[in-house]
Amino acid sequence: MLINIVRDERYGRGWYAAQPIKPGTEVLREEPQVHVISRSQRGKRCDWCLRNAEHLKRCTRCLCAWYCGHRCQKNDWIQHKAECRGIAAIQPRMPTDKARFIARAVARESEIANLIEGKASPDTKQLIEDQVLEAMELLGVAYKPSAYDAACKIKCNAFDIYNHSSTTIGEGIYKSCTMMNHSCEPNCAWSFDGKAMVIHAVTDISADEQLFISYIALVESCSHRRACLLDHYAFECTCVRCRREEGNDGEVERNMATIKANEQLYNTQIENNDKAGAMETAFTLVALYRCSLFAHHPAQGLALFRLGKLQKQAALQQEKSGATLTAAIGSLTTAVQALQICFGTDHPLTKEAVLELQEAEEEHSIDTIYS
Repeated sequence: MLINIVRDERYGRGWYAAQPIKPGTEVLREEPQVHVISRSQRGKRCDWCLRNAEHLKRCTRCLCAWYCGHRCQKNDWIQHKAECRGIAAIQPRMPTDKARFIARAVARESEIANLIEGKASPDTKQLIEDQVLEAMELLGVAYKPSAYDAACKIKCNAFDIYNHSSTTIGEGIYKSCTMMNHSCEPNCAWSFDGKAMVIHAVTDISADEQLFISYIALVESCSHRRACLLDHYAFECTCVRCRREEGNDGEVERNMATIKANEQLYNTQIENNDKAGAMETAFTLVALYRCSLFAHHPAQGLALFRLGKLQKQAALQQEKSGATLTAAIGSLTTAVQALQICFGTDHPLTKEAVLELQEAEEEHSIDTIYS
């Protein structure tokens, strides 16, 4: 075994390395025990495998679920059968994602029995109760306290499922992955292959060292991160980064505000086709991420990838492009290395970055021959 579950007084149960682990090593891969597709993706992706597909087949009873074919529909029936009749009964109203998720979890209660108990804050208690009532309507049963407990477990243990463009496509429960504890300076990063959650080591990890992932966005101050974790996961973070930044919110908040402003500026420049401005902003973001986030944070690889693509496009639009192509090759080479560590070699983003790098290298070789 590469990793083992160990219990201790501070963290409870957690994953620990059974042997030294190198950056880029896949340490855990898991299919969800319960999952639901996002409403925005209905009719675009299969409800079971969450992959894009043409000519999806619709559930003829509820008209809400869509599938690649008979196999995916059959596989999803263990989740969908509990909600199908209820969805049909409330039409033309469509259920919320959270109500469907709770209904599926309640119907498969044994799958979430051993998850960490969740707690609702006074601000969210009424919202969760409303979601549970809607879920019970789908199941055709009266409200029961165990359903509320299940909803609180979901709040504390579920992961949003993303595609490679960082768009949320669903939500799932992953019993093994949820036992990996949180750090704001983690040694592992998670991504998705379809609906499978995949965790890679992003630093050297010693034997008997605990593995950590991040539960939240890390481009925030210590106090903001702690408040988010306390509200959503019911614990106060005392990780290395939080202890280091404690009492220094002012400087950290200014740095994070600068990052967010530049991220927004970059998106606006891309929307307006201002590639020169976007390239300059992408360069700034690479430097900001390097200073403000841990060494192999996925944002760094993604920022380098964006920068390299823009540098390559600029080079191909110029007559004398050697210097810019050299810069593009440098950015894309570093991006590929970072993405391979965070996401693995088979991830769509890694493959796309490798292809962009190969094209830049080929163009550079042609320029060298004819210069």
